[in-house]
Amino acid sequence: MFTNEPTTQNQELRLLSLKDVLARTALSKSTIYQLIKDNAFPKPINITTRRVAWVEHEFDYWVSERINARR
Repeated sequence: MFTNEPTTQNQELRLLSLKDVLARTALSKSTIYQLIKDNAFPKPINITTRRVAWVEHEFDYWVSERINARR
């Protein structure tokens, strides 16, 4: 189950597009959205009615959790 890492005021907020997330994970779009549905991947935020993005530090935390899980 994915949980968001707490934010600190010193963290710079950056957003990742779906294209960025796909490139950085090597997962398919359908796999990412299934993981979101299963609460196993960070949820995107709505930028507009037709565009979403992911908070980079939440995505990075998810990646680090995957790396730590293999140890």
